[in-house]
Amino acid sequence: MKGLDLKGTTVADLAVYAATGLAVAAFGVLYGIHAAQTGGSGELPLRWIGLAGATAVTFGYPLRWYWRYWPQGLFWVAYSALLVFHLAIYWWVLTEAHRFGLAWFAIVTPLELVVICPTLEAAGKCGSPKVRGR
Repeated sequence: MKGLDLKGTTVADLAVYAATGLAVAAFGVLYGIHAAQTGGSGELPLRWIGLAGATAVTFGYPLRWYWRYWPQGLFWVAYSALLVFHLAIYWWVLTEAHRFGLAWFAIVTPLELVVICPTLEAAGKCGSPKVRGR
């Protein structure tokens, strides 16, 4: 039996894989708790799962696209502020709206990216002169 070949795999790659696995496990645990609290109804809280997926796309891709700005403190301030605002608005919408289909995430996510990407780019460029020239 051939062993596990880790050539070319960085510690960061392994950390992402581990974090993904832990996130899947955490979802399972949280869903189990939810099912126990609701009497084991078996209904998936799709709107919250949709929020998790939309947030991962909306903030995961820009994080990868603008990796060169990671050393800039202002980049992380902007990223965190946008994430908190995103979650706060969605929390309010999902708790108040009786019907919120998953298709809305597909409509809203690109609109959010139109705001998020230029904001992160501007915040990253406000950092050191080294990064500005890239």
